[in-house]
Amino acid sequence: MNPENLMAALAPLREPDAISWWPLAWGWWVILGLLAAIVVWALVWLIRRHQRNRYRREGLKSLKRALDQGDMTLSQLNQLLKIIALQAWPQDEVAELHGTQWIAFLTATNPKTAKAGTNDEGLDQLQDVYRRPEAAVSQHLAAAAQGWIAHHRSAHV
Repeated sequence: MNPENLMAALAPLREPDAISWWPLAWGWWVILGLLAAIVVWALVWLIRRHQRNRYRREGLKSLKRALDQGDMTLSQLNQLLKIIALQAWPQDEVAELHGTQWIAFLTATNPKTAKAGTNDEGLDQLQDVYRRPEAAVSQHLAAAAQGWIAHHRSAHV
């Protein structure tokens, strides 16, 4: 018997069908379900965060608009900061603050100054609101107020 004839007599090899991804095994469905839940949770968290910080965006727009017009006074800036603080903290904690207590509150709730343990010299200029309420807002005070509005730690975070 010739070995070449034997090889020619063999039928060609049949390969098995490729394994399909569908239907998925139950483990994949669990993983997909967990991923979907995480994505939904992240979207809800981002939407709520965006809504919670709406007062910050509006406060920054109001500050920018007033500064661009060039007629913002210390009294108006103090009022704007107080309105923003009342959006983030309960009224009984913020409404009656004034003078050094108000400056201390602004400093304590600003992560930049609270971490360093120092007062923000820009916000210290708000002390003049009771002596010169119609005085113009300096660039340093405007920058400090903008920083506080954008970065303060609020009560509902």
